Amino acid sequence: MIVGTLLFDGFELMDSMAPFSLLMKVSSSTPDAALHQFCVIGESINFPIESTAHSPILPTIDIKNCPQLDVLLIPGGVGTFATARNPKILKFLRKQEPGCQIVMSICTGSSLLANAGFLSGRRATSNKMLFDEQATYGSRIEWVREARFVMDGKFVTASGVSAGVDATYAVSQLVFGNAATEKVFSSVRYEPLSQDTDPFAKLSPRKSPFVAFLSCLKYTLTSKSLICQSKSFPLSRSGKQGSITTLVFDSFDFLDVATVGEALLAGTMTHYIDLVHIGGSGSNTASVKDGVSGIVELVCDRLVVGSDEAVFDTAPKLVFVPTVHNPETLRTPQARRVFDALSRLPEESPVLVVGTHAVKWIAETAQLGTVDLSKKGFKRVGKWMFSETGFPAIQASLTELIVLAGKEMVQHMALMMELSPKLLPENIQLSQ
Repeated sequence: MIVGTLLFDGFELMDSMAPFSLLMKVSSSTPDAALHQFCVIGESINFPIESTAHSPILPTIDIKNCPQLDVLLIPGGVGTFATARNPKILKFLRKQEPGCQIVMSICTGSSLLANAGFLSGRRATSNKMLFDEQATYGSRIEWVREARFVMDGKFVTASGVSAGVDATYAVSQLVFGNAATEKVFSSVRYEPLSQDTDPFAKLSPRKSPFVAFLSCLKYTLTSKSLICQSKSFPLSRSGKQGSITTLVFDSFDFLDVATVGEALLAGTMTHYIDLVHIGGSGSNTASVKDGVSGIVELVCDRLVVGSDEAVFDTAPKLVFVPTVHNPETLRTPQARRVFDALSRLPEESPVLVVGTHAVKWIAETAQLGTVDLSKKGFKRVGKWMFSETGFPAIQASLTELIVLAGKEMVQHMALMMELSPKLLPENIQLSQ
């Protein structure tokens, strides 16, 4: 079984890497895990591909040398308005499609399937905020607005962002079986939403066909500038109040980076993103191998490896430490330096710590005793916000972002992510 995700500049981080990471986790729980392969596909492997959430990823293979895939994932994002008209990408999709068992799009990735001609005569859905724009792509497609995701033959189309997780649950059952799928989704605390009912279908206003056509044309004509803006804005320090810093250790969990990284966009109107690799590889590229066959490489902004290098340039306003799978990583002198830097941060700079090993590391080193996360999956202790791996971390991060970015911005982000109501902070409601 070979699973691949196609990336392009301006892709939506959670669209791609949440389904990809979940399928890696499920595959590693199967008896034939060693037979499964995972690859990150780009038009070129020479440069990292940037998402809208500032998480540059190095492709493992290009479209010319990609083997025949069994499962192909296609994310959405502002980059789709250009990519859906890229003849090289469309040629790649048409070459791959006949041999694929599953071709799945998330969010506006449906435009690539539509323009490749795969959805003609089929049912499909897409992002609800841009649903009418997406319906201008392709021909003879039955666009189903009410659906969370649609399965029609080998083609699976999901609504916006987090709906890809619901579709992944169904795809994973088909590909890897119910037992392994249930095990992983239970471990990351995700309860899939119904296939046929999307709560966001009623929250986004409808557009007339003419208005939708003009809107889609505008996005297409300005796609290059939109991609540039989406790549640069989270990094821009101009007029911003400080940083949101992610500390990435080797053997990190990309599901955490994908989900929380997407949520952190709520803070980028007032804060910039800073990715820091804490590692001994001598490179600013942090690698994660999930299971036995999947490698994802994240290109960070800075590398902290020597004793003279500062963990933080200035005190960040929020720190995120994703899950670390190898506990030995947290017993190094580097890890001790990171803890010392974290403990010196003021109380108004919360630290989101995710995953069993990282939570235990901080709790023991800070002498906080045992931290019980069994009730909600996350808990605040002083400035430390502790969370289990997986989807409780989204709720934990949005809870912190209410203070940092404001309730209105967090609510807007939840709508953009089409986030399951079960993952919303207690004082955030779904409304337009």
